[in-house]
Amino acid sequence: MGRRRRRSSREGVCAFLAAFLLLQLGLAAAQNASPWLTLSGNAPAIIAKGGFSGLFPDSSSNAYTFVSFSSSNDTTLWCDVQLTKDGIGICVPDINLDNCTDIGFVYPQNKTAYVVNGVNTTGWFSVDYNMNDLSPVSLKQPIYSRTFRFDSLAFPILPVDLLGTQINHSSLWLNVQHNAFYMQHNLSMRNFLLSEVRRIVVDYVSSPEVAFLSGIAPRLRSTKTKLIFHFLDKSILEPSTNQTYGLLLSNLTFIKTFASGILVPKNYIWPVTTDNYLLPSTSIVMDAHKAGLEIYAADFANDNILSFNYSYDPLAEYLRFFDNRVFSVDGVVTDSPITPSEAIGCFSQLNQSSVDHGKPLIISHNGASGDYADCTDLAYQKAIDEGADVIDCPVQVTQDGHLICMSSVDLLDDTTVTKSQFSSQFSNIPQLKNTPGIFTFNLTWNQIQKNLKRELNSKINLHAKTSWTCLNPQQEHCPITLGDLDGKHEAIISQPFSSYGMVRNPRYKNSGSFLSLADFLTFARDKPLSGVLILIEHAAFMAQRLSFSVVDSVIAALNDAGYNKTTLDVMIQSSDSAVLVRFKQLTNYKLVYQIEKSIRDAVNSSVADIRTFANAVALDKQSIYPSTLLFTTGETGLVSQFQAAGLDVYAYVLCNEFVSQPWDFLSDATVEINAYVVGAGVDGIITDFPGTARRYKRNSCRNLGSNAPNYMQPIQAGQLLTLMTPSSLPPALSPIPPLTVSDVVEPPLPSASRSVAPGASPSSLNPSSGQRNGVSLSVSLLMACGFLLV
Repeated sequence: MGRRRRRSSREGVCAFLAAFLLLQLGLAAAQNASPWLTLSGNAPAIIAKGGFSGLFPDSSSNAYTFVSFSSSNDTTLWCDVQLTKDGIGICVPDINLDNCTDIGFVYPQNKTAYVVNGVNTTGWFSVDYNMNDLSPVSLKQPIYSRTFRFDSLAFPILPVDLLGTQINHSSLWLNVQHNAFYMQHNLSMRNFLLSEVRRIVVDYVSSPEVAFLSGIAPRLRSTKTKLIFHFLDKSILEPSTNQTYGLLLSNLTFIKTFASGILVPKNYIWPVTTDNYLLPSTSIVMDAHKAGLEIYAADFANDNILSFNYSYDPLAEYLRFFDNRVFSVDGVVTDSPITPSEAIGCFSQLNQSSVDHGKPLIISHNGASGDYADCTDLAYQKAIDEGADVIDCPVQVTQDGHLICMSSVDLLDDTTVTKSQFSSQFSNIPQLKNTPGIFTFNLTWNQIQKNLKRELNSKINLHAKTSWTCLNPQQEHCPITLGDLDGKHEAIISQPFSSYGMVRNPRYKNSGSFLSLADFLTFARDKPLSGVLILIEHAAFMAQRLSFSVVDSVIAALNDAGYNKTTLDVMIQSSDSAVLVRFKQLTNYKLVYQIEKSIRDAVNSSVADIRTFANAVALDKQSIYPSTLLFTTGETGLVSQFQAAGLDVYAYVLCNEFVSQPWDFLSDATVEINAYVVGAGVDGIITDFPGTARRYKRNSCRNLGSNAPNYMQPIQAGQLLTLMTPSSLPPALSPIPPLTVSDVVEPPLPSASRSVAPGASPSSLNPSSGQRNGVSLSVSLLMACGFLLV
């Protein structure tokens, strides 16, 4: 009898273990079936820090409300909780109210000093004021690089109760950063929170203090509230254990005793080098999941200086944390919740091998010039690798008559010519520039390419002792001295946004080789492209002053490279209508008229005239979405006007850097692309970053039309201006005259005595106008500044 009981007991235990094992296998199978590598298998959570604080003042009503218009419907609202003198919890991003409110203006004499986490801190603190005292105090933008124009709306400080009951949200995260400080002032954050969870639903409570979380954990176990331990910098001491956060990170099983998750700075997961390139990821995500802890990453903002690996694209950063095929964080805390919404809802688990030849046509701008120097082999290869439909070559002519791909006729703009033996070869040519330059036709092709040839995709030894005896490529626009590769000489590199401290891919600032047009055409011919685009400027000057026919030479180069026998499209772009008229007479290429100036309208006769010689127009961004001080004022309607005339429209130049975008695009290059493609309806975009545009074409929300989620709806141009007070509006745009026939019509190109076939050895080209100056760089710079007359 006893044996049978024991056997029955054993059988029951075995049955239980079998059932438990099957349950675990079922859970594991369910998680494996999920596309997400989070602990739960659900999509990562999006936590909007202080609402949409990347645009509006942190924790303001507009910041919280804007989340529902621009982000995923299940976005969590984050509130940094501070306590007032009368024990009311308020949402303010900093314990010192000085930087994030106008309290210093309201109470100028009330500055005090306290020790906060062992640091003497001077300012204004909520513990010195009742809630009524704070009623005249307004929130303001605490980050000075962001727009201040919404501060004048006088956003009041919000109590936690008001946020929890009157502002639409799916879930709420309360962050308690300074419990020990409030205890010193006889205020109980513990009592406040326990009282709060009885009145409103609080989904998350985070704190960097072990004692606080472990103290409230028993009281919250029966609720849905998750407790999250907030890790600070690894070197900081946690106050209740007197251990550094770095040491606590090695004991996640201890954290699990009182918390269900951890919140870490994003560099805990993907650390960066001192020069801001990514290191390999750490094991912290897998370690947390192994311990049964969710892991959330903090410090995301679209207007941060991102690692250079992301090419200034914040969406690329989120995808690395969500969709790297090894792990996924369980959520992110961000100032710009629209971008992780896009990443999760439309850009994760995409088929990278799929090819989409639909709109928009992706045309590179000097190759992938956001990552490598203009018009170099590396820039072109990167553009192809990232999915450009068309790569471009702005043609210039050398002294010996070779056509080359170079973004400017003046070598000062995109090479280190001033560090070469040719630094004295300045010319004054008013037809091309108001200041002296060293022009491509001042040097032979051999002089320009000498000592620069490298194999495609070669590995560059950044520490090699390299003798730069000729010209290195440099990226375009504003000059900034950074120092060259061997550390001995200074190399001047140009960047479009260096005045903002934003430089492009500095490790490779001098990498790559320039290409002749013939080399470019040979290089592109067998690549997965739909076509090539040749840009031609200064054709009349070349004909008149150099006796050189660039039109005939380009046609000869294309025929010699076999483009009259390939399926690749050939596109010719110019701001000179006479160039396109000539090509139309001689070829069947697609012709693109570049309108260089910003316009807000075009008279019908000018559009009709363009139609006689062009198939498409290239419009600068300001001509589509005009803006004043980085706020769009509306949409011009030019895109539909040109399209109605049968002309395709290409927008130029789109960049990833957030400083290149109006605030309406929320510091997100994908939002900007979506506005031009879906909102304005352009047929193509000309971009420094083809990879960002290609990923946009592959997103899974593209064909949803009006059913697309709110974060993939195009922005309404001018909408932010309607949210400002009249006193804070930026100045109105000055009237811009429309495009007229006189702007379009150019005299026919003058005849030229010669053209140069590829591979020929022509005699030297010398301008018949303009003065050649064999002077030093210093004297030439004085000439440019008007101190000397030539």
